[in-house]
Amino acid sequence: MTNSITSYGSRPNKYDDVASYFRAHFMQVHKKKDVSNRSLYLHFTSMLDIKATQNIIVNVGEAIIRQHIAQTGLT
Repeated sequence: MTNSITSYGSRPNKYDDVASYFRAHFMQVHKKKDVSNRSLYLHFTSMLDIKATQNIIVNVGEAIIRQHIAQTGLT
């Protein structure tokens, strides 16, 4: 059993390097797998950071509402 993601290789174990790796990885997977051309929004936070987590939840909710409004032609 390993405690690491093997595809990360020997890159530096610093926040900015790891965040960049995961951002690029998830964007690549999304681009490859998304068949409906949905937008991908990436947010890095810790569940211990309550204010940041609340902001993300609010932003996601607002994005969903804006999308539904645009789809119904109310914009």
